[in-house]
Amino acid sequence: MRIRFPVAKSFWRLLKPRRTVGFGSIAEQLGLSEERDLDALGKRLRAMQREGQIISGRRGAYGVPKRMDLLRCRMMGHRDGYGFARPLEGGDDLYFVGPRDVSGF
Repeated sequence: MRIRFPVAKSFWRLLKPRRTVGFGSIAEQLGLSEERDLDALGKRLRAMQREGQIISGRRGAYGVPKRMDLLRCRMMGHRDGYGFARPLEGGDDLYFVGPRDVSGF
């Protein structure tokens, strides 16, 4: 099924630097309310996630990684529940990740 509206172009305008936007807010700002359109929007957002164009956090809000000052890291977990993150690019620094934040990995 082809999506009839240009979600990707409209989506970029919705996001400000270092800010995330929820699904409901995206749908509202795009003027979508029909179930068919909402399903198509969800599919498009999942496709954008697979391609690495956007990310979603624990609360389901979407954001653009390049605008959010994020690091791509390799996660190393410890059996006691905490872990360390080592950036894939630019340095040998290790970042401590507490047990509360490791729980999703």
